Amino acid sequence: MGGGTIEERIKYAQEKLGKQITFDEFSKPGKFVDVIGVTKGKGFTGHVERFGIKLLHHKNRKHRRMIGTLPVAP
Repeated sequence: MGGGTIEERIKYAQEKLGKQITFDEFSKPGKFVDVIGVTKGKGFTGHVERFGIKLLHHKNRKHRRMIGTLPVAP
């Protein structure tokens, strides 16, 4: 996989580390690419923190930090 020796591959990877890479540098247009994204963990936070919804108004009956409209499963 790849080209050259292991040392050449490591050197190439270190050159690209931390830099912006365009799609044309490593693949051809029209091909599929697997991408892995690393996100910040939110743990057991609620809807407001995790999804960024707004707080309900202050006259809400019981809870301010819940979703105002939730679809009900049949």
